[in-house]
Amino acid sequence: MASPYSNGKKYTHYGQYHSDPRSAIANLRASAARASRMAWKFWNDRGRFMIYAAIVSSAHQLRRNLAFNRLFSLPHLLVVVWAVVLLYGERWAFHSKVEQCRWDKWEKWVRNKHNAGPP
Repeated sequence: MASPYSNGKKYTHYGQYHSDPRSAIANLRASAARASRMAWKFWNDRGRFMIYAAIVSSAHQLRRNLAFNRLFSLPHLLVVVWAVVLLYGERWAFHSKVEQCRWDKWEKWVRNKHNAGPP
């Protein structure tokens, strides 16, 4: 009689189900061939029409979004101002200060005979 928490099958060793690597490769090839056949069937059935509808819909939405009133609106203006302020504060201000620095006058070290420090 099987124990109450058993399905009635006896497993002697959990690693007993080894498969041949050649059969795994054959299974992968068969799966790839089946997937390609299904994709081709989908493309010939309704896939082309779905792609065409998506392209037409995207073109229509892009045309709506590129209208003058939508491009030159207050939120877009605020984003442009914010980007210019960030560029000024993070890039242009530091770049101009580095360019103004006189690097030839930077840290002159005194050489003495007892201390062979940096030149």
